[in-house]
Amino acid sequence: MQQQLGPETGESIDAPAGNLELAKKYSGGSLQLLKQVMQGPTEQEKYPELSPKRMNEMLESWYAMFGDTYALILYKEGQAEEALKYQQLACEQRQFKDPETNERYCVYLEKVKGAGMAEKKLEDLIAGGYASPAMKDQFKRLFMANAPEEMAAKYLGMLEKESRMRIKEETKKKMIDEPAPTFTLRNLKGETVSLESLKGKVVVVDFWATWCGPCISSFPGMQRAQNAHQDRGDVVFLFVDTWENGTEKEKNAQAFIDKNKYTFNVLMDNDNEVVGKYKVEGIPTKFIIGRDGHIRFKSVGYSGNEDALVDEMSFMIELAGEGAVEGGRMEGGR
Repeated sequence: MQQQLGPETGESIDAPAGNLELAKKYSGGSLQLLKQVMQGPTEQEKYPELSPKRMNEMLESWYAMFGDTYALILYKEGQAEEALKYQQLACEQRQFKDPETNERYCVYLEKVKGAGMAEKKLEDLIAGGYASPAMKDQFKRLFMANAPEEMAAKYLGMLEKESRMRIKEETKKKMIDEPAPTFTLRNLKGETVSLESLKGKVVVVDFWATWCGPCISSFPGMQRAQNAHQDRGDVVFLFVDTWENGTEKEKNAQAFIDKNKYTFNVLMDNDNEVVGKYKVEGIPTKFIIGRDGHIRFKSVGYSGNEDALVDEMSFMIELAGEGAVEGGRMEGGR
């Protein structure tokens, strides 16, 4: 299930709404239905493969998703206080880790609770690494109300530095040590690329498909990450197109890359063999492989925070290149 912020809602806070009355009817109805299901008997019989805990998590996630949409509708109707309540629920369900949801929350918060509370919340979210560019602009605007622009920019830079440090520390905790399955695939130029030939380098393997929304959303950040390492001969990015639909897979992939002007080295996993070897359950999934051919990091999905993605990739590449893991500590590290 995917959240729909369509033309009826205006799709964003600033965009004009097409039909708020209709949007409110459907969104509110969805929330009522979900609430009934959550408060009534479990639907475990319909989904025997899911545990009661997993079923409850799914229902709460859906409720947060529709609550986010409903809050936007309420806000556009001038009911900012009520919108804040639903947005709070959506953000809490996501542990305030989704920048897009947080962005709307902070707009409503400023409207209802005032600039001071919004500025404090923005400060915490920016330092935590869960802020969108629009949230940083909002913080700078609020901060500048009582301080010069130069001071606001400097303080924002300090918060962003704190965020990067936190992300790096969290990244270290995710480090693993597993042999990377070898593979040989052809890229869109018809060239053969093997993982074995890249031994001694740090290799980023990103599994994706042209139909995958989160993959597509993550690509601007992945292009930035690749650009940041393009002058290093010891770091290689490989984008493995897998689970692709249709019969003209190479043609579709090439058209997508050309249209968006990405400079990715795209490998075609037409038989879905490599994605199976890596036991990928959903895309995008990225593996960062160290110089010794061992997987050091596995990253699943995309949070929607481009800056955080670029920072995380940089930290993973740096840590993966430092050495092997030994007893929870890195050999050859600095």
